[in-house]
Amino acid sequence: MQVQTDPGGGAQIVGVVTGSAADEAGLQAGDVIIGLDDSPIDSADQLTTALGSTTSGDQVQLTWQAADGQSHQTTVELQSS
Repeated sequence: MQVQTDPGGGAQIVGVVTGSAADEAGLQAGDVIIGLDDSPIDSADQLTTALGSTTSGDQVQLTWQAADGQSHQTTVELQSS
């Protein structure tokens, strides 16, 4: 998954790898990740830092806003890249 900082806050997804945990969770390009577990995500750097303290197999709760404005939340099992 590739992300960039969204001007409105959060980490905007610019690409999702087919078959990845993000793909299986239903994340798509244009969606904006705004939360990881109990922490708000305000930028791509903040998401990268938060994910840096995790390992493959960990489960995290993602909160995101879809491109259509709908909010979503799901638990994702992380995979190695």
